[in-house]
Order: sequence, then structure tokens, then C-alpha cells
Amino acid sequence: MSSRNGIWTVLAVVTLGFAGVLAVQAQRSRQLHAEIALLREEAASLRTLSAENQRLRAVQPTATEWAEWRTQDAERVRCESEIAQLRARLAAKRATSHAGAPAFQPSPPMQASAWNNAGRGSPEAVLETALWAAAGGEVETLADTLLLDAEARTRAETLLASLPPAVRATYRTPERLVALLTAREVPLGSMQFIARMERGADVLLRVRLQQPDGSAITKSLVARGGPGDWRLVVPAGAISHFEAVLRGPESASPVR
Repeated sequence: MSSRNGIWTVLAVVTLGFAGVLAVQAQRSRQLHAEIALLREEAASLRTLSAENQRLRAVQPTATEWAEWRTQDAERVRCESEIAQLRARLAAKRATSHAGAPAFQPSPPMQASAWNNAGRGSPEAVLETALWAAAGGEVETLADTLLLDAEARTRAETLLASLPPAVRATYRTPERLVALLTAREVPLGSMQFIARMERGADVLLRVRLQQPDGSAITKSLVARGGPGDWRLVVPAGAISHFEAVLRGPESASPVR
């Protein structure tokens, strides 16, 4: 009996030992599979990095391209430096010019009888020419002194297109339309320049216009252009006034 119990004990020990070995092997197998999966991921990452490295090498500039880039960059730096120097010189020149220029002095009133076709050589000249043309009915000359800004031109073209054919034939162009309507409202007494201000490429003229009866208005006009060719800018607000004039006197208001 004791011999049989000993055999069972031995078998139990052997079985447990075998089970333990199997458990260890299973655990080791799982570890190996995990390590293999990790190695595969690392291998895939290495392949990706290798491909990216090859791609970057392929797109890298050549020695010649690097040399051209350095030359262009040096030229850019030189140009920026030259531009900065030119701007500084221009600013200094403007400062000197303004410092030495006398303050603007209002001109004596110029009677309408003294207005002349002074051309368009300066802001003051183009204004005198416009007044002379308006007073004398020189519509083409007056139209040549006017410059409609983008919005004013669009609105003037729309206004012209809305007129009856017979009336439209009288005006013909947006400039002539504005010139004819402007001529009706020019005071015919005298004109006096009372202020002048430069605004970039434009010149702002402040003028006093007087009627023969002594009543007067003060207006701000913008002249735009350059040496020998200046024009008076017609703003969109003036077209609104002329629209009201054409609709009837009760809806018209003075141009500001």
C-alpha cells in the first residue's frame, strides 16, 4: 500500500514539474513573439527613415545651387541696404526742402475778369484754367481739367446712361456731363487761394470763391498729377449733387 502511494506521489511531482515547464515555455514563447513584433516595427521604422533620408538627399541643393543662392542672398542684402540709404537721403532732402520753404501766404483775390487759360502746369494753374473755362463756357477745356476718381466715374456713367437720348447726346461723356453741370455753379466774382497742403502725390487747395454780390463760399479741392499735367479730382459726392440737380431744384444741395 505504501509502495502504491509512493508511485502516485512521484507521478504527481512529475506532472507538476512538466506543467511548470510548459508554463515557462508558454511564457517564454509569448515574450519571443512580443520581441519579434517589436523588432518588426523597428525594422519598418528603419525602412521608413531610410527612404526619407534618401528622398531628402535627392532634393538637397547641389553645390552650384548653394553658390547661386548665396550670391542671390548677398545681392538682396546689398539692394536692401541701398534702398535704405536712398530712403534716408530722400527723407533728409524733404526735411531740408520743407525747412527752407516759406510758409504759404494767401493770395490776393483774383477777379473773374483776370482769370486766364493758365494751362495745367501746377495745381494753382489748373484751378484758374477750370474757373476761366467755366466762366467762358469752354466746356471741352473745363472737361480736360477734371479727373473723375473710380467711384465718381462709375456713378457719372450710370447717371449719363439714365438720361433721355437727346439729353445724353448733349453731354456725350462723363467729363462733359460734370463740366457742364459744374460750370453752372461757379461763382463769377473772384477767387482767392487761402491754403495749400501736400498729401502724398496730391495737393489740397483751399480757395474762397465770391459771387459778384459779395456772398462767398470756401471749398477744398484736390489736384492730382505731376509736372506739367495736373487735374482737379471730382469726388463721388459731387456726382450725388449733380444727380439731385438733374432730378429737380428741390432735391439739389450745394456740393461740399
